[in-house]
Amino acid sequence: MSNPNGNIPHWDLSNVYGGLDADDFHADLTKLKANLGDLEKLIADRGVGRLAEPPADLDATAALLDDLIDRLNETIVLLRTLENYIYSFVSTDSYNTLAAKRESELDQLLDDLSGFDGAVTVFAKSF
Repeated sequence: MSNPNGNIPHWDLSNVYGGLDADDFHADLTKLKANLGDLEKLIADRGVGRLAEPPADLDATAALLDDLIDRLNETIVLLRTLENYIYSFVSTDSYNTLAAKRESELDQLLDDLSGFDGAVTVFAKSF
């Protein structure tokens, strides 16, 4: 079927971000990087990982786990919003180099998040 106008249909995603180079997109990408940095520091500072024995202070450990889960959830929602927004461009225009670049940037951050998620899961299963 031919398109009489010659226009390729596009999704209107302006309710999510103003564009792949827009300030609101960059603000969330910056926030995601900050969240990941904060998670990395918290995990390192608090020794989150497999425990050799049950923690002495279960209340403090439960509070830490609660904080970690809240931070992970916030970070995952932000990452998935960015990821799906980028995918809407990549999936409809394989020649969009900016979208491909953003996808690559996000893939690197996703690897970081996967490591943090694994550390928290191991930590939670240790007691």
